[in-house]
Amino acid sequence: TILAVDAKLQQTSISYQPEVEATCQRNAPSPSPLELNILFGVQDTAQDSSTDPRSSTTTTNVHNVHNWKVKEKLGIGTFGSVYCVEDQQGRLAAVKVSEFTPKNHSMIRAIGREIKTLKQLPKHPNVVSFYNVVASKKDGKNFVTIFLEYCSGGSLRQKYIESKCPFSLAETRQICRYVVRGLQHLHSHGVAHRDLKCDNVVLDSEGVAKITDFGTAVYLSLDK
Repeated sequence: TILAVDAKLQQTSISYQPEVEATCQRNAPSPSPLELNILFGVQDTAQDSSTDPRSSTTTTNVHNVHNWKVKEKLGIGTFGSVYCVEDQQGRLAAVKVSEFTPKNHSMIRAIGREIKTLKQLPKHPNVVSFYNVVASKKDGKNFVTIFLEYCSGGSLRQKYIESKCPFSLAETRQICRYVVRGLQHLHSHGVAHRDLKCDNVVLDSEGVAKITDFGTAVYLSLDK
């Protein structure tokens, strides 16, 4: 069931309507709590109507539940793990799953601040697009799942450091231009990212760099 999240998190005005950037040509439907359970080890029961779909039986690492399938774990963000998910039409999204406890007010404030920043920030080609956010509960644990634009090129760290694939001078200059444009967009709207690094700059399929992970960002115009 959808949670009535702690009042501080409710102040972020969680929306269940997807916001999809037109240039991504994706429609990320608002996922149901059942669909979110693919991230928490729930057995796929879509093909067995006699089985309770709310079963918490753990199976393999990849689970199919209605529209979404977990493809891979992308990494760990400031407050949770990040996964790549795919729907039945082959559309991809990145989801950031954060577990929280109602008594952990500092974490709730941080998650709420990240959601508020993502929701209020106008879209820009050099900032990862926000689609949707859903609160859910599983086995007594509380989760917030943020749906974001998926960038298949991975992070700069993955591209350069881990794969040992150096960028040419022209590529380096272009990536710097992308990042500066993204930062200009953030700063012009009163947002300080506060954690810009190779892990938090990702590349889409066309090599366009985008700033991501707003777990420590602050909306200066709101926090004065």
